[in-house]
Order: sequence, then structure tokens, then C-alpha cells
Amino acid sequence: MKNFYILFIIPFFLFFSSSLIFSQQQLPPWLLLEMGRVMLEDNNAGEAMNYFQQALNKKRGIYPEAEIAIGDLFKNSEYELALQHYDVALKYKSAFLIPDNIYEVLYRISNIYKVHKNYLLMQESLNQILKDSAFYSNKRYSHLRDSILSTYTNKGIDHLLKLYRFSEGFAIKAHSDLGWFYYKTGKNSYSILNYLFSIISIVSESVEELRLHDPDYEFSSLSNILNISSKIDNISDFLERTEFFKSLY
Repeated sequence: MKNFYILFIIPFFLFFSSSLIFSQQQLPPWLLLEMGRVMLEDNNAGEAMNYFQQALNKKRGIYPEAEIAIGDLFKNSEYELALQHYDVALKYKSAFLIPDNIYEVLYRISNIYKVHKNYLLMQESLNQILKDSAFYSNKRYSHLRDSILSTYTNKGIDHLLKLYRFSEGFAIKAHSDLGWFYYKTGKNSYSILNYLFSIISIVSESVEELRLHDPDYEFSSLSNILNISSKIDNISDFLERTEFFKSLY
């Protein structure tokens, strides 16, 4: 998808770069932003920053997507500066064209804190994501959370996955990362619960995808769904991308 997006934007880039009719000042902010992303993909940070800044100026300083892009430019070299731009993106989150982009920002922030071993701030960023996970965070679902832990402990993973089916795709990685964090800090029940939420979401989405291939498919066991999924590229890619096997471990 990423390569397709780059191929899609390159014709615009070539046309507007060579046209005498259009100057950079006449380009819309979204196109300046995408041209900057192309430059960043090509490791041309200076030109990328130029386009990002122009896009930001066009929006009179309120363009959270551009703030994310600038943060991405700095994240591997000056991470504190990257965090500043990500924080600005969060400040103007109501201006996101796609509201779920807020999760992309929080994941970027949590990853920086993880890389630099600031695990408490990493946890804080991930918990901000999970505030939007009703099943995990809302008090009214505390019985559900207790039941998930109890079922897993007493009857095992296969029985659990037969009973529970829900998916909050935006939260999968947050649950996985918090599962790791709580395991490392000795909070085993929190670790298990987060890993189980991640596993349930991943299996739920995989089941829905499998039913597109076989409408009569019914989940029977984890080993069965893994065997079938290994033969379907988009599902096996999804399992790898979501680090499913790490959560199982």
C-alpha cells in the first residue's frame, strides 16, 4: 500500500515540479505534504522539511499531519524535537482529516520512549490509546475482563477464543506492548490480560477474513486457524504485522 501511494503521488510531483504554470506557492497543502514524504523516503531531509514547512504555512500553523511528518523526520536524530512536533499534533488533534491518526501519533511517542528506555512514559502513551477501548478501560466491563482471565486460566486459550469475539484494531499493538511491559515489571495478571485482548482482537479479525473465503468457517482451535491462515497471504501477513506469535509466547 505504501509503495502504491508513492507511485500515485510521483506523477503529481513530476508535473508540478516541471510546470511553469504552477509554483510551489500555488500547490495545495496536502500535495506539499505528500511531496515532502516522497523526499523523506528518498532520504532528502532538507527538501522534505521545506515541503512540510510550506504545507504548515498554508494551513496557518495548524496542520497536525504535517507535524507528524516533521516529527518523523527528526525521530532518529533528535528525538526530543520529534516529541515536540508529535505533541503539537496531539494539541490540534481535532484538525485531523482522519481522526484515528491520533493513535499513530501516540504509537510514535510510545516507541520513542521504549527505544530510550523511558518505560513509564511509554506506558502512559499506550494507556492514552486504551482509554478508547471500552472493553478494557470502562468500569462497566470489569466483569468481562474478570471472565476473560478466569476462562483462560481454568479452561485454556481454545475455549476462550470460542467464547469471546471482539476487535479493536487500533488497540492491538498497545495491548501487546503493555503485555510486554507488565511482564517485565512483574505484574503478571495485567500482562496476561493485555496479551489476551490482543490475541482475541487478532483472531476475531482473522475469523472474519476467513469467512470471506469460506462463509461456513467456524473457529475450532488455535492450531486449526493458524494452519488455515498460513495458506492465505493477507491473513498470514496480518498475523506477522501484529506480532501475534509474540503475544502467544
